[in-house]
Amino acid sequence: MKRLLAATALSCFILALTGSAIAQTSNGQVGGVVQDPSKALIPGVSVTLRNVDTGVTTTQVTNESGAYNFASVPPGTYQVTGTLPGFKTSVTNGERGLFTGDVSGGTNSILSFENGTTGVFSSAITLNANAIIGLRDWYNNATVRGGTISGNIGGAGGLTVNSGSGSGGTLTLSGTNSYGGGTTITASTVKFTKLVAMPASGAVSVGATSTLAVNAGGTGEWTGGTGNGTIGGLFAGLGGQAGGTVSFTSGATLAVDTTNAGSTVTESSNLTGTGINLSKIGTGTLALSGTNTFTGATTLTAGTLSVADTSHLGGTTANNNIVFNGGTLQVTGTTMTSFGSHTRTYNANATAGFDINNAANNFNAGATAFVATTTLLKTGAGTLTLGAASNTIKTLQLNQGTLDIGSNNLAISNVGSTTINDASTSGTLLQMSRLPSPSKSMA
Repeated sequence: MKRLLAATALSCFILALTGSAIAQTSNGQVGGVVQDPSKALIPGVSVTLRNVDTGVTTTQVTNESGAYNFASVPPGTYQVTGTLPGFKTSVTNGERGLFTGDVSGGTNSILSFENGTTGVFSSAITLNANAIIGLRDWYNNATVRGGTISGNIGGAGGLTVNSGSGSGGTLTLSGTNSYGGGTTITASTVKFTKLVAMPASGAVSVGATSTLAVNAGGTGEWTGGTGNGTIGGLFAGLGGQAGGTVSFTSGATLAVDTTNAGSTVTESSNLTGTGINLSKIGTGTLALSGTNTFTGATTLTAGTLSVADTSHLGGTTANNNIVFNGGTLQVTGTTMTSFGSHTRTYNANATAGFDINNAANNFNAGATAFVATTTLLKTGAGTLTLGAASNTIKTLQLNQGTLDIGSNNLAISNVGSTTINDASTSGTLLQMSRLPSPSKSMA
């Protein structure tokens, strides 16, 4: 169950109801306590339990410890509502949803998700002044939360999105937003699902270790090119709509999700920026074809990143690392035969995908060894040569083309999961004597 709780520095804030209203199979009880944002227990709160299906209600008042308890509750789905003069009403809708009704935020308002790691808040939010989205548990500041606000956010105020004492929380904004005070992302990820979700006024500021994520290629989403509403435009400091701006602190990341694209999303402009990282997320393919000089890392988390030259992967500073974290690097043509000056990192328990697209290309993965928990995925008609003297991987999936081990060693810890599949090329393995005998299945 997910709720979005809001508090302001003024006297009007939402009551935080703990406990839950659940669908039951036999008579039970619904109870909990009522707290304010400081976690102080609140007595005297009128708490109403309403059966969603029958409309029958029961009301009681919290005791001196802020507790309420409805005993012998028949099976059903229930809504719990807490009211107290001077406080904004809090509503919990059992398994069916969350807080309903619009939220109006004043100075230093705090909006926090609770009770789960994902959820959707669909009501409108008006920011009368700057507010904070706390991607953390309302009661346990160390627990990172996340969710989606699909309602429209308006007003003159801005948003600061912060995961609190943790990191890694993700807020997804999918409404048509017009708030004017900008968006500051701190130790968090904010994803704008469409151009109109990123307001036309106010800057988006992405802090170090934080991520700005966007959808690309679908209807109303970012495209390749330059100017507002493009991937190149984001690198150049332009927002999704005319008038919007974006700034990246060194160490910040731009993540591009091509899940909704019906075809490859191609970015041919030259991407620049000091310390800006690029991450490919979601299914689908993002192709880079410009002479790119951004100096951060390039991370392959999901889907495919397609390039034909090492210059497409960004600059060649020490920080311009290629990180394999589950996605696939597609190498097209025959020009790119190695990573050049780019370093590589293979994350633990992740797939490292190589699609050597051209049958005439022999691409050398270089001297960096895989980690022992890597799943190596080889696709494409070309050849992938392992340059490290010794490699240990978890499993191998050779779906097409050739994997050339050369005179090096390749050990596979989970041999039973190794597959060699491709009816047209039969996936060739060279130096078989160096490879533990895999289980082989021919497609």
